[in-house]
Amino acid sequence: MQIKKTHVKNNIIETSRKLFMTQEYNKVTMKSIADSSGGSVSNIYSYFKSKTELFDAVVAEGYEALERFRQEHTTEIVWTNQDSWTIKSEANRYQELVNLFYKHRSIFIILILKSKGSKHENFYENFIQEIIERKQYIVEELQKRGLLLLKKQFPKHLTETYVRSFMIKIVNEFKRELPKCELHKQIYELTELFFIGFNGYRTNN
Repeated sequence: MQIKKTHVKNNIIETSRKLFMTQEYNKVTMKSIADSSGGSVSNIYSYFKSKTELFDAVVAEGYEALERFRQEHTTEIVWTNQDSWTIKSEANRYQELVNLFYKHRSIFIILILKSKGSKHENFYENFIQEIIERKQYIVEELQKRGLLLLKKQFPKHLTETYVRSFMIKIVNEFKRELPKCELHKQIYELTELFFIGFNGYRTNN
C-alpha cells in the first residue's frame, strides 16, 4: 500500500512538472493536474494541501542540488596569492553550475521562466543579484591588489548590465539545449570579456 501511495505521489509531481514546463504557475490548476495525471482533484489534495505545496515538491530537488553546490563552491575566496583566483577558476565555477542546471533542466526552466505568481517567482532575480555581488566583490579585490588597469572602481550598474546580458544569453542557449561543451566555451569567453575587456585584468589566465 505504501509503495502504491509513493508511486501515486511521484506521478502527481512528475505530471505537474511537465505542466509547469509549458505553462506559468498561475495558469496551471489542480484540475488540469488531476486530468493529466488520471486522478481526481480530491486525490491530489490527499497528498498535497495546496498548489503551493505541490509546486514546492516539484522544484525541491533543484533547490537541494543548488544548495549543495553553494556549500561545495563557497563564494568566499581566500586571497593568499595571485593564483587564489583566476579567470579559468571563475569560468569553471559557472561551467559546473551549468552542468547542475542541465542535470535538473526541467526544474530550473520552471524556476527561471514559469514561476511567476508562486513564492519562488524571485528565484531568477535573486540568482542574478548573487552573481552581480560576486563579480563586484572580485573586481574590488583585484583592484586592491593592483591587478586591474582601471584606476577607479568599476561602476556596479555596469556590472549589473553585463550580468543581465550574460544571463539572457546563457538562459536562451539553455532553453534550446545547446550542447554543454558549447555553453562552457561561451561562459569562458564572456568571463574573459568581463575581467579583461571591461576591467583590464593584467593576467590572462
